[in-house]
Amino acid sequence: MTDLNHLGLTRAVFNDKGLQLIAPSIGPTVMIIGITDNTAAPLEDPYRVERGASLSDFDLVAGGPSEITKAVQEAQAGGAMNVEVFVLSDGAGTRYTSVTNAQRYTALARAYGLLLNHPMDIVHPVGAYVDATGLSAGTSFAYQLANFCYRGTRQYTARMGVIGCSGPTATVAPTGIPTLAQWATWAAAVAAYNTAGTQGVAFPEYDGTTDGNSDNLPDNYALLATSDEAMPTGSPPWNAATVEKDDNGIPIDIGAYICCYAGWERFRNTAARRLYPTTSYYHANGAAAMAGLIAATKSHEAPRNIPLSGAEKIRALSPAQADLLATRRFIVSADKLGQYMVYDAMTSAHNISDYVRSDFVRITTVRIMHDAVDQVRAAANPFIRLGNTVTNREALKAALDEGLSLLKEKGLEKWDFNLIYTTAMKVLGQLEIELSLWIAYEIQHITVRVGLRA
Repeated sequence: MTDLNHLGLTRAVFNDKGLQLIAPSIGPTVMIIGITDNTAAPLEDPYRVERGASLSDFDLVAGGPSEITKAVQEAQAGGAMNVEVFVLSDGAGTRYTSVTNAQRYTALARAYGLLLNHPMDIVHPVGAYVDATGLSAGTSFAYQLANFCYRGTRQYTARMGVIGCSGPTATVAPTGIPTLAQWATWAAAVAAYNTAGTQGVAFPEYDGTTDGNSDNLPDNYALLATSDEAMPTGSPPWNAATVEKDDNGIPIDIGAYICCYAGWERFRNTAARRLYPTTSYYHANGAAAMAGLIAATKSHEAPRNIPLSGAEKIRALSPAQADLLATRRFIVSADKLGQYMVYDAMTSAHNISDYVRSDFVRITTVRIMHDAVDQVRAAANPFIRLGNTVTNREALKAALDEGLSLLKEKGLEKWDFNLIYTTAMKVLGQLEIELSLWIAYEIQHITVRVGLRA
């Protein structure tokens, strides 16, 4: 057909495929770290697990689900849409079917070193309990995880760890039901930071609530950053010479980078049906499911007052037991308004009282801060290579404002920042951003006052 070029017409040309929808975000990455002897699974290399596919590569060679297989399914049921797996090894190519806690600690130390510069949002070391037995004095899975998340956040990308507690008694695992007495004994032991009477040990380094001498310092708490990256000791550890301090002279509380789930739930999934075809369930700590729930929850909304998807109660904590554990900074699930749901959502940072505590005792606070830090990093990165001129500094300020404004709908109410650059810093190529944030703190309590009128 002719184009009628000589009639002076305005032609219309329609191009197809210019309207492309951007694929939806798959959400925060949950990193599951555990063991399997399956050679089909990549060793010591992060592997993204597609939902419903490729998970069989992490089964045990002898058949049946590994701890990784179960944890991935629990995290996915909890809400995680983006799960990566890292298989532990000793560095010599060893693949495990089972490990002692001491072996797991050594393998995790190697894994954390390798993963330090790998992007992730939430990390869960399977089987690494806050009250694990058999570890050397001065070591702790909780401290190890907190230190990894703190160092990774400081150096690369913001991340948070989720760790669990051992169960009520060894005799009820993996399908038995604890008695009321066993359940009460376990709850009291966890609240006292000493599960030696059940199947764990004393773990005073996690005790961020005890201040027996009223000096406004946690007596036993040791989740603090140190210059040698070893857990501090002393009475209290807070005053140890190796403890690193922030710009205000306060010890850096790395407990803010993790949270601890204390609970023992029933899980029904493909792994359960393969392991126990008669009952089709198994019992386990709900930390992996909690990691999935955090990933599925908006950073400015607390992962609490909602069911822990995929987890069923074995025996519910009473309101008094749940409240006691929550005051000790443990996340638990309990019956509430006829539903079994996550009771509270706090970090492992020290919290002696409303007036003596870390600024970062809430998961929402930490996640909003992480979002802001990642946004500042993204905005500032293009300026690393440019001259420290007035024009470039003003452009950096504009980029920071633009980036942080994206978080106004995500709990960031207001911000302020200063660019610091002395003459010496300019010569050395240094520039500091001093950032202050105002965030929308979550509603934690609602009181209803009722009165009758004639």
